[in-house]
Amino acid sequence: MTAWSAPAPAWIYALPGSSLAPGLAAGSPPLADLDDLGGPWQAWLLYGPPPLALASLAQQAGADLDGWRRQLQLAGQLKRRHRQRFTVLNTAGLDADAMAALQRQLPELQRQPLPDGRTELLALVASTVLRLDPALRAAYLELEAEADTAGNDGQARWRLEPAADDWLALLRQGDDGGTAVSPAGPRAQPLAREGRRLQEWVALLQDHEDQLERELEGHQGSVQAMAALLPRLEAQLARARRALEQTP
Repeated sequence: MTAWSAPAPAWIYALPGSSLAPGLAAGSPPLADLDDLGGPWQAWLLYGPPPLALASLAQQAGADLDGWRRQLQLAGQLKRRHRQRFTVLNTAGLDADAMAALQRQLPELQRQPLPDGRTELLALVASTVLRLDPALRAAYLELEAEADTAGNDGQARWRLEPAADDWLALLRQGDDGGTAVSPAGPRAQPLAREGRRLQEWVALLQDHEDQLERELEGHQGSVQAMAALLPRLEAQLARARRALEQTP
């Protein structure tokens, strides 16, 4: 891992989903300007897993997925170009000792409140969003590959292919009085709406897939029928050829 001690000047940046955020700092250049800085500098970038990032974006007015994707892509580029200067940490990959050591080294860091529950819903929303936006998924995974700390478990729910039945199960939990699809608080409402929209989109895709399968079966039946007729057509052509040859 890249060392956490660094000469001044040093700056800290946090992407959505990080459990730590820098306090107020004066004179920190925008992340996009680091590439053009001369002289010595050091920077840390903190980020978190997609479920937490999406929950954070849902609470920020004006935040969108395009902005998050650009941040991820820029951070990945900076890490590849400035490996010794730019430290990338997934705060979800830090154990308690590493977290405490980082906060001692960077006392301006402040703990961010984590989303209240809804872990299963957030993971399913994240897996669906990342499949709907391959560029976003690629940007996150590329930054994760460059990071100085490991990410979450490689079998985490958000990494798996989403299924329509998973959404149906969550809807049933909500009908039974669970909180998976009925999170409390107005800040969670955008996620709930997005979850319903994505579930409808997945169901539409399922219907479209079923229709294509039915059409394919019909085309296969036509091809098989034509294949069965082919020997008869060849026999008729052969008889017609012989008749022509025998005509004076």
